[in-house]
Amino acid sequence: MITRRILLAAASALALSGPLSAQERDAIRMGYIADYFGTSIAAIATDRGLWEKHGLDADLKVFTNGPIQVQALNAGSLDFAYIGPGALWLPASGQAKVIAPNALGYTDRVIAQPGIESIEDLRGRKVGVPQGTSGDMLLRLALEDAGMTMDDIEVIPMDPSTIVTAFSSGQVDAAGIWYPFVDVIKQRVPELNELSSNEQFFPEIAFPSSFIVSDDMADNEEVIRKVVSVIK
Repeated sequence: MITRRILLAAASALALSGPLSAQERDAIRMGYIADYFGTSIAAIATDRGLWEKHGLDADLKVFTNGPIQVQALNAGSLDFAYIGPGALWLPASGQAKVIAPNALGYTDRVIAQPGIESIEDLRGRKVGVPQGTSGDMLLRLALEDAGMTMDDIEVIPMDPSTIVTAFSSGQVDAAGIWYPFVDVIKQRVPELNELSSNEQFFPEIAFPSSFIVSDDMADNEEVIRKVVSVIK
């Protein structure tokens, strides 16, 4: 017979097996880039409560590129990060560890002002680029494909948001940058030219984005497993 005491005990067990409280969850600091791949993961996980479901209390921080996130990991202000392909040389050189590949993207472009029709036309021109990013990577590949090097152009190191302003105002002749920044620039300079895309180098050269972890957090297999579960 099912007694009132049994029902109360079952109800108590169900309550105990519910979502973890904030005190029981592991606190993490997660960085991401405000592009489609990074933002979609962060937004969907938050909207669906996946951090809490997998026992995490996530403090999300938005960045403009991967190298800045790796600096934050090494400075102890981030635990996990999402980076594009241009920054993969940093974990490859031991400055962080990859925990999960994310996607292969074709969002990078070398763009130029109206009237500049080819990579060869960039010789001696001012080109804005966030150094150590996928935009930088594509620019170098495009120059090499045209028989040129970075020495043949005037490289202007800039963060992505500054490139938007500089390109739109004509302060630079070209840029190595990615969507959605390209879309923003197109609204201001609709006749710009796209001189190169990372899709033209695929499959010989791929552009994978990845999730990485700091060296300090790298030994915490339980937390890493939770983060990977959210990503999945």
